[in-house]
Amino acid sequence: MTSHKYSFLDLVKISDTPSNHDEAGGMLVPFYLDPSSKGPMIGHLRPQVVEQLHLEVVDKDADGLIICVSFQSRLSTSPLQTGVIKELCERWRDTGVFDSSIGPKM
Repeated sequence: MTSHKYSFLDLVKISDTPSNHDEAGGMLVPFYLDPSSKGPMIGHLRPQVVEQLHLEVVDKDADGLIICVSFQSRLSTSPLQTGVIKELCERWRDTGVFDSSIGPKM
């Protein structure tokens, strides 16, 4: 297996390049700080993550499409948002939801 070594600047350039597709060609979904989509965009989510979120917390529009993801308006402070993300990520890790990327706690 060939391993790529990137400099910090290379990683910044890769991360800073806007794209709405992941490396497998799947559409990435914008992740906003608040539900209005007028707040800052935090980043993009892969389709597999969006589908898992939908099973738990995301609502689709009238056409059944997920056009963006955001924190619910009741999660308006950084500590509340951090707590929700922490619980979600730890639960996904510990239950093996994405076991090819993150495994159960050892």
